[in-house]
Amino acid sequence: MGPSKGPDIRIFKRFRSQWQFVDRSSYQTAASDADISRSVSGVASDVITFANAQLEQFQPRDDYQELLQLTVICLGGMLAKDVSFKAPAGLHPARWMANAIYSLKIWIFRQQFKLTEKEQKELLIFVYSLFIFMSKHGSRPHLQYLLLALTFSFVSYKDINPTISGIAMKKFLGHLWYLLEELVALAFFDDKVPNDAKRKMVLALQKPATEHSLKTANVDPPDVRAKQLEDFVTSSTRRFFSITGFSASFLDKDVEAWTEDEDCKSTRDSVRCMRVVNDIAECGVALMDEYNKLHTTDEEQKQFLLLVVREYRQRYLDRSKKTRGKLTCT
Repeated sequence: MGPSKGPDIRIFKRFRSQWQFVDRSSYQTAASDADISRSVSGVASDVITFANAQLEQFQPRDDYQELLQLTVICLGGMLAKDVSFKAPAGLHPARWMANAIYSLKIWIFRQQFKLTEKEQKELLIFVYSLFIFMSKHGSRPHLQYLLLALTFSFVSYKDINPTISGIAMKKFLGHLWYLLEELVALAFFDDKVPNDAKRKMVLALQKPATEHSLKTANVDPPDVRAKQLEDFVTSSTRRFFSITGFSASFLDKDVEAWTEDEDCKSTRDSVRCMRVVNDIAECGVALMDEYNKLHTTDEEQKQFLLLVVREYRQRYLDRSKKTRGKLTCT
């Protein structure tokens, strides 16, 4: 999942056109502003720890790595390598990652880039929601933290800044499909979820399923504070195991015994390898959309072109510059 849509894209385009004049050795962090530093003090340490831990792992795309590095820099953390700022790249509405990277860069060099009061507000809201999104965020969605983030956004931060609270709350509510009756089963394998909470989840498996299948969990903002993981568990949660083929036998044992249960350990390892694919799918759609606009608009020729690409990929499995040859069509 990603943070809110972010500032007006015109800000990013203006920043990209002025990038060559920016002094990359002179940047600011959250510590440069007392109000901002105080606002992020509750999440800064967790975000820096998470980002640095992720930087030690393989990142599938360069923009993932750049986002993590910029986040650490923004919060005043230390990077293992020297700071290096890349030139702003292209933008696409489907790529929230590009919006996040642009926002962080503009914010770091905000003293060199003139912004209106409205633009500064939009930028700060987006940057702050990004920090909240990354805080305590593991390699997969951490369901317990999603609830905590909802509570923080609606209850704790509402009195401090209602605007930021409302935007963060709206964004988190848009990702409650992670808490669907079937998907909430992922929390059984989350080491950060307390054993007492898991016991309550097991007991909740006796609850009847909802009458209608939903695409996202339904939570009214005023009720967020009282919600716990077990509130989203029903008898339908067992469908997770029938759909995936994983064994649910460990649920008959006490939670303390799960660490030694072979079925539970095997399923936990498999779950940790699961990937959230919505970002990858959006990138694929955006890429194909741009590709379609760059070539012929004739549908028949477009289909021929796609066949050529497919044949090329099948014929040349290793498509590096050193080994690839020219495709001849017959």
